[in-house]
Amino acid sequence: MTEEMEQTYRITANDIKYNLVNLRKLVIEVTDSCNLMCTYCAHRDLYQDPELRNLGNMKFSQIKPLLDYLTSLWYDKDVDKMTDVGFYGGEPLLNIALIRQVIDYLENKNTRKSFSYTMTTNGLLLDKYMDFLVEKNFRLLISLDGDESGQCYRLKKNGDNSFKEVYSNILLLRQKYPDYFKDKVNFHTIIHNKNSVREVVDFMIKEFDKVPSLSEITPNGIRKDKKDIYQLMHQSIVESIQADTDPQDLRNALGYENPGKESLYQYLRAYSGNFYDTYNSLISGNVVNHTPTGTCHPFQIKLFVTVKGEILQCEQISRKWACGVVSNNHLSLDCEKIAEKYNSLLDVVQAQCGSCSIARSCPVCVFKMEDFPEKNKCEKYLSKLQFSQYQNSCLDTLLKSPELYNVLINEIHK
Repeated sequence: MTEEMEQTYRITANDIKYNLVNLRKLVIEVTDSCNLMCTYCAHRDLYQDPELRNLGNMKFSQIKPLLDYLTSLWYDKDVDKMTDVGFYGGEPLLNIALIRQVIDYLENKNTRKSFSYTMTTNGLLLDKYMDFLVEKNFRLLISLDGDESGQCYRLKKNGDNSFKEVYSNILLLRQKYPDYFKDKVNFHTIIHNKNSVREVVDFMIKEFDKVPSLSEITPNGIRKDKKDIYQLMHQSIVESIQADTDPQDLRNALGYENPGKESLYQYLRAYSGNFYDTYNSLISGNVVNHTPTGTCHPFQIKLFVTVKGEILQCEQISRKWACGVVSNNHLSLDCEKIAEKYNSLLDVVQAQCGSCSIARSCPVCVFKMEDFPEKNKCEKYLSKLQFSQYQNSCLDTLLKSPELYNVLINEIHK
């Protein structure tokens, strides 16, 4: 694909409106309260300037103006038919009243939308609310760090390990609703120094016939005087797998496929000239419109609302990047201003992106760049030599595993 066939695209208000009309996921932080005090929580004193978490529960009157606005867009005959509504915390079940209200309100609006529901929970309140969760067919992600020793950093307010209560509630859910448990319940585990990937996987398969998703204690924002504690607690998932007596068996159990698969997918998508986001781009002559960096367009993937009513395009970015606010009887969400702000931020990195050899497959979100926009040096920047090494790595993966090409094509067309 030639450089002349590329255009740097600027986001417009219409693009943002389109994303809202066809919103894939709405995530509502229904509370910032939690009934646990996990040692590694990003809102505790392991981290610099942890966000103040004392507002408690969101009220329905606070979220209603946003729901009214969105549902007014969802009567269009061409609207995407499904939106997932996620409930976020804190511990979301501490505000079950609002969750019920939001679901009832959406389902009685008679828009062209259908809704699915998701939640991540620590499991302490499952015994009280599992009937409702099953009734509404929630996809449930339960946070559990393995057996009792692995759960040692997930503490109740009195300092006790939360394992026994959570484990008991999970068994009750499985006993009462076995089909729901099989189809809709999954687990998420933080790997640290008191568990291991092998211990967690073996425990989850033995107890629940499930394989959990895994993550590590986040390294971003650790306080300087807490780095020793972080280093003690942190364990790399990759290193934990490699240290196992049968790492390939563990990778197979986790469904970790060829490690070059994702990189190859991104390479083919960006550089083969055979991938199109829409049929229109195919018909129009192979013109690639792209914005600098890999930053999602506003609300392209989701819309996130904090318990304060701040509106962001993702729950993983700092609240300082809020692009709107909702409060009692008021909604401020100006698509023109959002587009202008978004484009101005991308302009900051445009020069750097223009000389980066991996610009078309950039994985970087500007909102996660350290000290952006005051500092805007990108850690993922690749020179021509570095890109050549990346390209050779992708092609080597394809030569060693040619079947991956068909696998990727089939997944894309699902």
